[in-house]
Amino acid sequence: MSQGGWYNLQENVFAQLQDIQFVGAMGPPGGGRTQVTQRFVRHFNLINFVPFDEASLKMIFTTILDGKLGKFSASVRKLSPSLVNCCVDLYGLIKAELLPTPRKIHYTYNLRDIARVFQGLLMAAPEHISGEVEMVRLFAHEAYRVFHDRLIDDFDRNWFTETLKTVLETHFKKNGAWDRVIGGFESASGDEAVPQTLLYGNFVDPQAVEKPYQQITDYKATLKTVEDCLTDYNDFYANKMHLVLFLNALEHVCRLSRILMQPGGNALLVGVGGSGRRSLTRLAVFIQDYQIFEVAISKVYGMNEWREDLKGIFKVAGVDGKPTTFLFADTQIKLEGFVEDINNILNTGEVPNLFAKDEQNEIMDSLTNPAKEAGVNPDNAADVMNFFVERCRANLHVVLAFSPVGDAFRTRLLMFPSLINCCTIDWFTEWPEEALESVANRFFEKLDLKPKERVGVVKLCVTMQKSVTALSTAFLQELGRYYYVTPTSYLTLLNMFIKMLDAKTQEITSVKHRYDNGLQKLAETEQSVTEMQEYIRELQPKLVVAQKETDEMLVKIEKMTVEANKVRDVVSAKEKATSQQAADVRGSTLSARMCVCVCVNSQ
Repeated sequence: MSQGGWYNLQENVFAQLQDIQFVGAMGPPGGGRTQVTQRFVRHFNLINFVPFDEASLKMIFTTILDGKLGKFSASVRKLSPSLVNCCVDLYGLIKAELLPTPRKIHYTYNLRDIARVFQGLLMAAPEHISGEVEMVRLFAHEAYRVFHDRLIDDFDRNWFTETLKTVLETHFKKNGAWDRVIGGFESASGDEAVPQTLLYGNFVDPQAVEKPYQQITDYKATLKTVEDCLTDYNDFYANKMHLVLFLNALEHVCRLSRILMQPGGNALLVGVGGSGRRSLTRLAVFIQDYQIFEVAISKVYGMNEWREDLKGIFKVAGVDGKPTTFLFADTQIKLEGFVEDINNILNTGEVPNLFAKDEQNEIMDSLTNPAKEAGVNPDNAADVMNFFVERCRANLHVVLAFSPVGDAFRTRLLMFPSLINCCTIDWFTEWPEEALESVANRFFEKLDLKPKERVGVVKLCVTMQKSVTALSTAFLQELGRYYYVTPTSYLTLLNMFIKMLDAKTQEITSVKHRYDNGLQKLAETEQSVTEMQEYIRELQPKLVVAQKETDEMLVKIEKMTVEANKVRDVVSAKEKATSQQAADVRGSTLSARMCVCVCVNSQ
């Protein structure tokens, strides 16, 4: 701009620019936007756009709402000014009171938030909004989803509830406006233990051809419907999800379904690990019958693989025109360039220089007929590519699952503001007591426990989790150090109890088996002894006779022994005499032999 052109380095000539005007747009420095130098700014005439005042906001949104409520009844159409005034006043109070801090860095608001409230109002069908009560109740629900769901602690949530109550009572003159908004929920649910909560969704009747966005009052029936969808999901996908669904999980499913219903709806799910962000997203996407895509991170996964995945996502959403959800977690961020591309997708619907020229030509050829049907000139390449980007923005839903632990979350929100401005934030809080009990009952349902024992064990686990959570809060307040108690910790506690119970059961069963075996051996021995004693009793008379015979035999033997001894003495004497005679004979024989020898020698 200073020199009126630039040098063409290939031809070494100066390219002169003529009849070109530069128009730039930027936000104020900060939040990832750098300071622009005066050397650059001096070429422009600066126009500063200040925020709209309340009168302008009310006029803009009243005009929009009046045009969109034409199909509704007269009693609903006349609420348009009051709804706009109520929303603008609520927005002003929130912006003034709920200010961003290092811990609440996402407490920033803009006109997109007001637009999301009215976008939610216009999703409802006229046949389900018959009067003032239904419309005001829907408005309260949409305000909760846009502003309340991002709040991180009970103090801010209670403040928002009281503020919304005050604003509703102010703009809707009839007494008890807030009571009419939340009234009837306990009786509708049929269970006084169910807390008052506003739920809307389009999956009340999964068999219906048209699925209107309507209020959910029968929580048990809807929970059963979601459980059936979870069963269908597990039957359809190999990677099964073993989830325990409770009211808090149903609330998050409804919130995600609401976001996915909106064209270009994107979500930022903030919660610690194990809170169910990604699992509930998959379930909500399956309920809406959308396609879901997740990147597969590996050691060699880099920017080239990332860009190829993005191309595939854009082609499915922009060329095929299929509603697609891109689920991305902070644990998959290998390069910060990934987040920068997501920031561009959220803000403009595209990634600069993603497609090469030949790929753009292929996209334009594929979109020739859809472009004609939409009234776009297929011969104009720029118009077709803009049509492609608009289809991507309408069909592609980005769902980010981030953890608030550490400084990385705050740093990324500061560097890439579209993560806040272009997303509906859903802060996953700690599980309520009802959720803890439901999860514990599901884990322990297969254990061999008596009903009273099961109730006691469940209450013990819930008490332990809540006690540790309270202690971690006190630990933070007193020492300024974080100790995170996550749902994963609770699941680990339940699994540890099951393993310990199984180990102890096996140990006791083994000892019992040994004890029973010992008792069996003792019983068998006792029986054998009894049988032997009976046998001995039966043999007792025979033993007496045998003893008598034995005694008589001993007497006879004794007599026979005496006689045998006498005979032995006689035999011994005879043996001695015979031995002497034999010796004499042997001597005589020897003498005779010697005489014979002498005679022979003398001859």
